[in-house]
Amino acid sequence: MKAVIRKLGVVVSLFLIGAIVYGMDWYDELRDSFGREESVKVGHSEGNLYWRENMVLVHRDFDDIPISEMELNTDSGFLEVKILGSTMHVILGDEYILVADVDPLEHQAVSEIDGQPLGVTSPHFFEHRQSAEQNPREFIRSFGIPYSALDVSITSSNYMIEMVRGKRVEYSGEYLSDYLYHISLRGPYGGGHNPLIYPWVEDVEGPGIGEWIQIDISEGRDRFYVLNGFVDPYRPHLYKMNSRVKAATVIGTTEDGRSLEQQVRFLDFVYFKTIQFPEPVVSMRLVIDSAYPGSRWQDTAISAIMPPHDTLNTSERAEIFGRWWENYWESSE
Repeated sequence: MKAVIRKLGVVVSLFLIGAIVYGMDWYDELRDSFGREESVKVGHSEGNLYWRENMVLVHRDFDDIPISEMELNTDSGFLEVKILGSTMHVILGDEYILVADVDPLEHQAVSEIDGQPLGVTSPHFFEHRQSAEQNPREFIRSFGIPYSALDVSITSSNYMIEMVRGKRVEYSGEYLSDYLYHISLRGPYGGGHNPLIYPWVEDVEGPGIGEWIQIDISEGRDRFYVLNGFVDPYRPHLYKMNSRVKAATVIGTTEDGRSLEQQVRFLDFVYFKTIQFPEPVVSMRLVIDSAYPGSRWQDTAISAIMPPHDTLNTSERAEIFGRWWENYWESSE
């Protein structure tokens, strides 16, 4: 009997140690990913902006929330925190964050966001408020400008195509660089069939070892932010149901054609992983080396690859937004 109790004690101790270490891992991973003291300010309305300052989530009207007080839901892979009694999903990164109500249809009055995720409004919208009287059209346009003004092209070794409820779904990842804005175009009511929010999903047997996705940009940048897995705050179960990248070979190409290669490890929770290069690159290819297995499907997914946030002057924004808006409506038809 004593031997059984001792064995049980060892098992419980190992479980507790594992839980503590795993809890420390996600916090350390975020801390190591934060190269800036402050993220961009995001939200659905000016009075409802969130941002990150060092290791704290800041809101204009609520008390600051230390990231260390957030809890990782190991069933869904999302970080969660209570705000005014409502549980919120929080996706953190160096520059970008997303805060979304776990049950927006129930807690609209609490979250004050009309059922929409908080991390959707371009920060340009609020930057241009003071100039609204001089140029109201430009002010309105700034609401929808993507976070990066770079011309972006997404290619891959292959991608999955399937029929879902009679609709053809292509997981090409074409719009991975505008994830934060596009996720708001569906909201909790839209049923999920918006091609602008589909992740890239590889299309080979198993988890796609050796398959790749690549982002090409019009000007060199020294970092990118990757949102690993199938990430939809309104369908959080899809993250663990599908495979996620565990380790990858990342190859950057400089403007003069040199290759910069590195190995990258992803922890298994929902966050914006920072991929840093020693100098600017005009393309980044991510090759899957290993994957966390999905509980239902073995297809590996990536939901976003985002360049850094850009600050543009008014004329540049108007030009970029015109092209982006035209492409958006063409893709929605």
